[in-house]
Amino acid sequence: MYKIKLSILLFVKDVFSPLNVIPVEEIKSFSKELKLFLDRTSIRLSLYIPGSVLEAMVKYTPQEVAWMKARVQEGRLELIGGGFYDSMPPFFPSRLQSLQLKKHRQYITKIFQVEPSGYFNSSMVWEIGMTELLALQSFKYTLVNDDNLQVALGRSTPVFGWFTTEDKGTMLRLISVSTGLSKAFIEKVPFFEEEIQKLPKNDKCVVVSLEVPLDESTSVSSFFTSLEEKLALLDHQTWTVSHVIEQQMTEGKVNLVSALGSNLGLPIGAHSCRELLIRRPEINFLHKSFLAVHRYALEKLSEEDLEKIEEMLLPLMAPFFYRDLYGNQGIKNPGVRWKAYKDLITVLLTVESLESFDGLRIEVSDFLLDGQKQVWVNNSDLSLLIDHGRGAYLRSLNYKPSGVNLINAMRDDGDISVGFLDHFLPNKISSVSGFQSAVEDRSGALIFPCDYEVKRESESVHLLFHSEQIFSSPETKHIFHVDKHFSLHSKHASFDLDYRLTNSTYLDFKGYFGTELELGMRGFDAKTQLMKINGKKISLVDDVSILYPNAEVLELQDRLLAWFTRFEFKRPTRVLLSPIMGMNQFASPQAVQGLRIFFFWDVELSALESDSLGMKIKLSKRRVLL
Repeated sequence: MYKIKLSILLFVKDVFSPLNVIPVEEIKSFSKELKLFLDRTSIRLSLYIPGSVLEAMVKYTPQEVAWMKARVQEGRLELIGGGFYDSMPPFFPSRLQSLQLKKHRQYITKIFQVEPSGYFNSSMVWEIGMTELLALQSFKYTLVNDDNLQVALGRSTPVFGWFTTEDKGTMLRLISVSTGLSKAFIEKVPFFEEEIQKLPKNDKCVVVSLEVPLDESTSVSSFFTSLEEKLALLDHQTWTVSHVIEQQMTEGKVNLVSALGSNLGLPIGAHSCRELLIRRPEINFLHKSFLAVHRYALEKLSEEDLEKIEEMLLPLMAPFFYRDLYGNQGIKNPGVRWKAYKDLITVLLTVESLESFDGLRIEVSDFLLDGQKQVWVNNSDLSLLIDHGRGAYLRSLNYKPSGVNLINAMRDDGDISVGFLDHFLPNKISSVSGFQSAVEDRSGALIFPCDYEVKRESESVHLLFHSEQIFSSPETKHIFHVDKHFSLHSKHASFDLDYRLTNSTYLDFKGYFGTELELGMRGFDAKTQLMKINGKKISLVDDVSILYPNAEVLELQDRLLAWFTRFEFKRPTRVLLSPIMGMNQFASPQAVQGLRIFFFWDVELSALESDSLGMKIKLSKRRVLL
């Protein structure tokens, strides 16, 4: 058999934990199994280990780390650099990207007394703009999947070796990673042997990247056993990845503008990780909220305080917050979304503390970076983002004492979660399913732009949004003047929401007016959650909607996440409660992704007649409200 030159990069990923629990046993197993594997074989390896995992290894397996240091000095191990939290650089400001890289590099240098020459991220994303960033951090090369290089070069045959790319006067080497052989190493033997036959019969070194799973201790052991068995099938010679650029000549230049990467949840045909921001609104909104907090810190804090905040932001750049995946891998897990906002609100509170913020702050800016402005309202307990360009509904409702964004559901149709999105509905609807369908398809949603006014008082602020909204049915077309009024106190976790509706046409209207709220609630659990209407407990079945007439007070509580909300209506209302069901990793609509609440009233308006409606919303950590 022809002797194959092989470079193996092993990497581990940060393990998501809502409560920041470190997988100690799995990390211990990784350290010990790696040592045993290298003791049994003559393999040379390259390793990428995120900073958080490396810190745990130093703490819990110091002897194995000392042994690794000796192997690094011998040249059998190469430590590859990257983000401290394995971030995807194209998403974030250069300042934070550099901090991720610098922190990881410094930690590797401190522990192993070597500086990494290569860069790696487990998502395998690449953009040409990273060239200067990596070069400034003294990286000589990075790794990209061979299929991306194949497309950039216009080839139909496999691509091996390394290429150079240039941007803004800086150069970086791109090393091709064999995606086929990398997958074959985790498949059964026949598939592995078939893939081996496709490798070049020359002296080119083939690079593979393999994830060591940290799911449980046994999976780590199984991985190294399988790897050793596969390597036994080969007549091979192994080298570290850096050896590829030391011993092989360049294959030429390539203009690889972007590489999609892998395991992001994007479909075939996507070209960049940035498409996650377009295809998944939950990722986009978290990303824009992250950037807004960073901008706030840049604007308000001294350099010393800013450095503290940026250190706090680094863990929020971890890739599982930005992947369109289920389980603990991505944003489709409600626990991942909750954790992201809890940590981000903690950072916001720290900025406010360092700034000595007290009172009310109102900012009209392009928060969403979509070319339009939104109104951000912030006091000591609440922050709201109001999208007045689309009907003045809420994009977020952050209750700071509990660290939750209440508007944090996920819709399977790819649309955004909303708070107080207003609707007109025809009066011909009479069934629960009819109301649910009408709200879900949003055909009567009031999304025309609003003019806004801000009226300040000594301890409160009034935000008034005025608009002309159209409601059409097959029979008629109505135009309504809608005044929507938010009133907030500077120090209380409560606000009033009032409406004044005027029929601006000369046709009478008889139908329903309502407002929709999509809460990111967990699947209903009677032990830790409470729901009451007019003082009476209500039980929810995960996939069954209920309609309650004549509600005067609605109370919701989540004892586990420590928040309580009370809605008091100035006029009795109907309440439609509909669990938002989303697909889970088993492709079955069994995962509860939130709770849709639709408050609606009967409205009869003659020509030019007006009507007023409203509610008060109070929040607290427990059910006791003062």
